[in-house]
Amino acid sequence: CLACAAGVRIKKTAQNFNISIAITDDFMKAVENDENWDLIVPQDSEAKDAGTIIETVKARELWQDIISSAWKTGDPGLYFIDEANRTNPTPHIGNLDSTNPCGEVPLLANEACNLGSIDLGKFIKTDEDGNTSFDFQELESVSRTAARFLDDVVSINQFPTTKVKEAVDLTRKTGLGVMGWHDCLIRLGIDYDSEEALTLGSDVMQCINDAARDVSINLAKDRGAYPGWQVTEMDPNPIRNATRTCIAPTGTISAIAGASSGIEPIFALAFVKNVLDGRTLTEVNVDFERVAKERGFYSEDLMAEVAKTGSCQDIEGIPDDVKKVFKVANEIPVDTHVRMQAAFQKHTDLAVSKTINMANSATEEDVERAYWLAYWNKCKGITIYRDGSKSMQVLEVQKDKSSNDETTNVSTSGGLTPKQRPQTMRGITEKIHTGSGNTYITLNFDEEGLPFEVFATLGKAGSIDSANLEAVSRLVSLALRSGIAMESVIDELQGITCNPVWDQGVLVRSVPDALAHVLRKYTSDMPNISESNLETAVEQLGLPLKAIANSEPPTSATPIPVEAVGFSCPECSSPVTFQEGCVMCHYCAWTQCGG
Repeated sequence: CLACAAGVRIKKTAQNFNISIAITDDFMKAVENDENWDLIVPQDSEAKDAGTIIETVKARELWQDIISSAWKTGDPGLYFIDEANRTNPTPHIGNLDSTNPCGEVPLLANEACNLGSIDLGKFIKTDEDGNTSFDFQELESVSRTAARFLDDVVSINQFPTTKVKEAVDLTRKTGLGVMGWHDCLIRLGIDYDSEEALTLGSDVMQCINDAARDVSINLAKDRGAYPGWQVTEMDPNPIRNATRTCIAPTGTISAIAGASSGIEPIFALAFVKNVLDGRTLTEVNVDFERVAKERGFYSEDLMAEVAKTGSCQDIEGIPDDVKKVFKVANEIPVDTHVRMQAAFQKHTDLAVSKTINMANSATEEDVERAYWLAYWNKCKGITIYRDGSKSMQVLEVQKDKSSNDETTNVSTSGGLTPKQRPQTMRGITEKIHTGSGNTYITLNFDEEGLPFEVFATLGKAGSIDSANLEAVSRLVSLALRSGIAMESVIDELQGITCNPVWDQGVLVRSVPDALAHVLRKYTSDMPNISESNLETAVEQLGLPLKAIANSEPPTSATPIPVEAVGFSCPECSSPVTFQEGCVMCHYCAWTQCGG
């Protein structure tokens, strides 16, 4: 998949995808030795020229393209495909050619994995003197129960197609993982950025992995081994599940449990949440609030100050030992991020979903070092995110109203004039199943074959739904007739979420999202209007401007406030963050991957 490197520059039009490149050991050696690298049409692509060398490039130049793109956009991540296959429990069935979008589950064709997570913050015990320690005995007991439960889930679960069910039944893969890791460390008084944390992390995951494996071996005696089992060096004895452990994204379930996500550091100690009637509510990490009250430095004003950046490091009145324990994601060194992932990967059957968060001031050299560290430490993949590197929707940032920062002014003069509608037009009508019922979308084209206007109706609809849909259709039609770039229109509609449903294998998040699907399906190459006219039209339509990709060195090392990171949540319109190889909202628990 290395040829994809040249294509990552189109990331601005593929923001809803996580892009990773499968990297082989041979390629990494070629980079080290500054050798040439052949770009080959894959042998299994069924293309006429399969196996043909289409270009020979310098491995280091290609590697640098990958690094530069990751620094600018957060993509591509890397999938160390040879490392994944070295621990493939079923090589006799097939190779692990790819992973799921968040990178924690290398799978065979059509496979799925049933996942579960243990909240590590719940395993802290306190003795009579008030000293805390980790309860490994309780963790082993819970891990055994969870491993058995996940095997039951494989048996009773329902899958979307017969092929998926057959693939799952053949290997019966399960993935028991964790969440609340940073909560655990905080309650033990251990700095995330410490050797003690790395050692404890390895020991915790080994306990879970050993317990899950033992349960699976015993289940094989009672229920039989997974149907695809053969004697291998990895599994010489019958075992019920081909894999047992996996650290998957826990954005939604960790929010429900009130725990930190996966093995990620806390993203922010406090943030401001918009509630009803324009009021705001300051959400504070429960452990930080508890410690602040116990140590006597709590005040609402201090919490509000922390919420401005999500960090406590530059605030007076907070003890140094507290600051050390309560570092947030962007304050953890890159090396520690990678080493923590490697510590858990060492005792995980599948892989670990984690984002290596970097400050905006991080350099391309920092990205390259992270990638090499992941490779050297036998991680199966790596995803990085440098603050501000996603060119997505601009968000409202808390700042002083008297700030002299430059702002973007959009001229309202020289407005666009929509084209007149002909008397007769040709078009198509699509029926799409949405959460609001069957939606009928008619797309008419002009004489050049370009989309000109949209009409949409609901098969069953109340007056409010119909009125809203008519308003959206009119605005989209106005944009199309005014020459607004089709991709800009689609970007504004796609991802809006309300009662998402599946329709013929496609996730339709809402009626506006259905409009975006139809527009994209029938869009040919459409000429773009000038940037100035686009800005004018965007303002006229009341749409948010797109952020400009961050390619300039930062002017300050000050942490970016949590409100400034990423794009807005499709559920609640709050800012989102990048964690566990996924996009998540800390306000309402929405995640892009649904984990």
